[in-house]
Amino acid sequence: MAEADAAHVRLTQKRAQTFLFSERLVARVLSALFASGALALAGYLALEGHDTVAGVIAGTTIVGVVTALIFGRGPASDG
Repeated sequence: MAEADAAHVRLTQKRAQTFLFSERLVARVLSALFASGALALAGYLALEGHDTVAGVIAGTTIVGVVTALIFGRGPASDG
């Protein structure tokens, strides 16, 4: 009975680790897509003559990405 319980605990822990890994992977991929899209939008706006708006979008995107990388406070972080 104790062996069955231990096996169940190990299986549950493995599932939790797999879920956490996949959640973090999806969060990073979506974050990269969002940042790329925002920077592409900023580039398009800059080419169309909307330099101020492009600068604000690009600046806030870069600040947000750098802050998330430095502090590690994304939607999937433990702390």
